[in-house]
Amino acid sequence: MYSDYDELPELIHRKRIVFNKLIETTEKYIDTTHPGILNRLNWYFFQKYRENFVERLLTKPESTLNDLLDYYGADTIDKADTAKYLIY
Repeated sequence: MYSDYDELPELIHRKRIVFNKLIETTEKYIDTTHPGILNRLNWYFFQKYRENFVERLLTKPESTLNDLLDYYGADTIDKADTAKYLIY
């Protein structure tokens, strides 16, 4: 008997491939628009969460924005705008 659960491992595998491609594309975009910043952000997020910056950005965007505001010290409008620009 055929079941939808038979396709589940393949669906999970395809979604993981698409998610990894999205991470890769986002990293390339950030690296071309802001050279060098991705290494610093990856270091910061890996130290704090043991997670890649872009992966966290795609899974938890609101939390990532708050962390970026903390990272840039969002006491001035320019620094807050920089963090928001990276997100949007």
